Amino acid sequence: MKHAWAMLLLWALLPFISAQAEVRARDGVLDLRGQDLSKPIRAQGTWDFYWKELLTPADLKDSQRPKTSIKVPGIWSQDPAKYETMGYATYRLKVLVDPGQKLGLFMDASIWSASRIFLDGTEVAHLGKVGTTADTSEGGVATRIFEIEPKSPEFDLIIQVSNFEIFLCGITIAPQFGSLEVLSRDRNQKVAIDVFIVGGLVVMGVYHLCLFLLRTEDPSTLWFASMVCFTALWHATSRNGLIMLFFPDLGFDHRLRIYNSAWVIGVASYSWYFYYIFRGNFSRRVCQASIAISLAFVATTLVTSSRIFVGLANVYHFFSLLLVVYVMKVVYQSWRRREEEGRLMIFGLSILAVTGVHDILAIREIISSPMLTAGGLFGFIIFQSFILARRFSNAFVTVKHSEREIRSLSEDLKTLNNNLEKLVEEKTRDIRSIMEHIPVGILMIQQNRKAHKDHSKKVYEFFDRAHLETADVVDLMLADSDLTADQKSQAISCMNASLGEDVMNFSMNQEALPLEMVRKEAADRLRVLELTWDPIVTTDNRVDKILVTMRDVTDLRRLQQHNQEQQKELEYIAEIMNTPPERFQHFLQTTDELLEQCHMLMAKAEKKALTPKQLKLLFINMHTLKGLSRSLYLKNLSHMFHDAEQTLIQAQNTELPDLPRIRSMMKEIQKRVDHYKFLAQNRLGRNPEKAWMVEYSVAELEELYHDLKDWQGTSAAALEKIRALFHGKVFKDARAVFEELFSSVLVLARDLGKEVPRIALETGGICLSQRAEQIFRKIFIHLIRNAMDHGLESADERRKQGKDPVGTIRVTMQRVDEELELQCMDDGRGLHLRRIQDAAVQAGILPEGSQPDPMSLAALIFHPGMSTARELSDISGRGIGMNAILAFVEQNEGSIAIELVPPPQSSADFAAFRLIIRLPFQLFEEAPLGLRAAG
Repeated sequence: MKHAWAMLLLWALLPFISAQAEVRARDGVLDLRGQDLSKPIRAQGTWDFYWKELLTPADLKDSQRPKTSIKVPGIWSQDPAKYETMGYATYRLKVLVDPGQKLGLFMDASIWSASRIFLDGTEVAHLGKVGTTADTSEGGVATRIFEIEPKSPEFDLIIQVSNFEIFLCGITIAPQFGSLEVLSRDRNQKVAIDVFIVGGLVVMGVYHLCLFLLRTEDPSTLWFASMVCFTALWHATSRNGLIMLFFPDLGFDHRLRIYNSAWVIGVASYSWYFYYIFRGNFSRRVCQASIAISLAFVATTLVTSSRIFVGLANVYHFFSLLLVVYVMKVVYQSWRRREEEGRLMIFGLSILAVTGVHDILAIREIISSPMLTAGGLFGFIIFQSFILARRFSNAFVTVKHSEREIRSLSEDLKTLNNNLEKLVEEKTRDIRSIMEHIPVGILMIQQNRKAHKDHSKKVYEFFDRAHLETADVVDLMLADSDLTADQKSQAISCMNASLGEDVMNFSMNQEALPLEMVRKEAADRLRVLELTWDPIVTTDNRVDKILVTMRDVTDLRRLQQHNQEQQKELEYIAEIMNTPPERFQHFLQTTDELLEQCHMLMAKAEKKALTPKQLKLLFINMHTLKGLSRSLYLKNLSHMFHDAEQTLIQAQNTELPDLPRIRSMMKEIQKRVDHYKFLAQNRLGRNPEKAWMVEYSVAELEELYHDLKDWQGTSAAALEKIRALFHGKVFKDARAVFEELFSSVLVLARDLGKEVPRIALETGGICLSQRAEQIFRKIFIHLIRNAMDHGLESADERRKQGKDPVGTIRVTMQRVDEELELQCMDDGRGLHLRRIQDAAVQAGILPEGSQPDPMSLAALIFHPGMSTARELSDISGRGIGMNAILAFVEQNEGSIAIELVPPPQSSADFAAFRLIIRLPFQLFEEAPLGLRAAG
């Protein structure tokens, strides 16, 4: 094998050793003066090119005619925007020679379309019919040698080309100049090589066809013979056109039909050949598909013109490429398994790969050498012939070995017959011992659906012995299982259709047999059984019995379930750890309050249906909890709240809501929240009581003690100092709370594809009590989401309106008498008043045709279910957010109002606004005088 690889490398390097002389045409001129014409010289380089013109030597006498340059060899459609594939053009090359020099011109089959050739002012060849349209043009291809005795030291080679048939448009192989003797010898060598290759292929094809007729049980030789013969036909109709020597009158269309049909059928034969070489690893469906596609393409080739089927060939090229990739995959897998056919095939395919890469380099003129694909294909086929010959040789060797083994076995049988009874007894004893101790339940179902007497002892753990030997074993196995009535019926039908019938019935219906089931046993014990079903087939391919293997996987499934629960618990712990302890505790407090309210509503309902108002409150609570959990990235909780929200939407649209389902859903939610609490406290050590406790250092208490002791002299200052000390522990700075609340803006901006807005806070040094903090946390989860989704526009929209691409959300706080006034607004588009009116009319809130004032329309946003969102999303669109804010504010003895603020640039449909929320000031506190300067 090492020598074979060395020969392959040497073959690949040969073209580099014997390269042709490098003479190139430049700007339409080829200078042969002083050149040695004993070697062929290709006229490759840049030629003059006249697009959409068919010019004669007389037309080209005018040196001022506009022209372009084009590379030869090559197709003119390399720049499709400049030159289309279908069209016509004239090539011109001026050749400079020594005075009185004779030379020859060899035109290979380089123009696969109509052409007309002029040499030194005289027309020397007319292949096909040159025309300016598809109707006036007819393709033609051939090889020609011309002898030239130039009239002057320079002459023109003019070639008219019209192409309306094939994608190979132009001169694909450069003409060769040289002595007539050299060119003739070169052409004869090519013909001789073609004759050798085609003749060798035909001989190999006939030889392997005879092998198949002598040994028809191995179809690989038949398909190899087909592949080789059609490859020979394909090569005979390729460039050098060996077939034209025998059929000189063969038309261009017929030649293309034979050429395309031969390689298409060869590809199909190629796939079947590989199927029988790598039987078991190569898909039969791939071969069937190749036959179907190939026959369809051949039929198209026979009934259509070349202008149609040549274009369709690209489609078949793609299919062929897929087939080659699949073959390479199969060969590679065989090579990885160290199979001899795979290793040999890798070498044969390497021959094709090396010659293919070589020809690609030659076509791109990276190297200068003749094409080797035909030789590579010939070598590949020779190698396949060697593989088949080796298989035949191995078959004969196997026959000899088999004959020798048969003789040896015959002698052994004589000895074995004497001890047969003893061997049977030993084997029977061994089988019974295995069945006695094997830790798996094994039994056979007979055609009468009774259990066979031979079964493993383990079966008695699953079924009672008395019932096993007398009852219908199928009914016995399926009874007391978790299978549905339909599943049991399908399994029984499969048994009835399989036992005593052809094995194909079992193969077609075995999917109905359960692979796992749970059986309920005594003392409410559940046993999980894993089942396998295998047919025991008679000699006439009928199912005599069905072998059932049962394995107890109860403990395994229990461990798997425990593992899944642990994985889920780790997800919950990760979510909790990613949330700051204080924020998580605030979330739990809010969740407890809202769920307690939900439980009270459910308790009031008892067995009666929930009222629309109760459903609405439940929905508001779930919507709020979804927003809170989503802002903290508590995905598992937010998904659960989202599902609950969907369930409550359906309940609101139903005349009689499913109360048990809602009650069960609330229990599951409470259970999930309690589990989060348990994990936070017992796994992460987060004590919920610590969140509501404050700590003082001994030094602070000692200082407070001395201040109280000296109270008489400085009572006011001491009180202020004590107040400041407690203030920092009991109240929170409003700015710090709002900055934490607005941290969710980053997530919302990313989800909505908007810029992160600026947050302008003016808190006036006001501090929040614990209750006020909870109120704001409930309110602002909705305000922030509405501002981001409905209020602020995208950056592009804001630029079009002349706004800063980054929006602003402004929150101000101030004390007004005994109330805290909070104002919230953004510099977005504002309220879409017309859409609010349309939505209100559609919802029946406003009568048709009413014309309310803008303030009345704006106030409708607090109406339950009122939403102007065009699409429903996880962020907004339910029509609940503003109504929820109103509910929270009113529950805490506050009020909320909306105030329209006409902006400098506002359309008639939109109106800017601010929300004004008032709450009792007893929920708030102003910072002590000693802390105001710092705050």
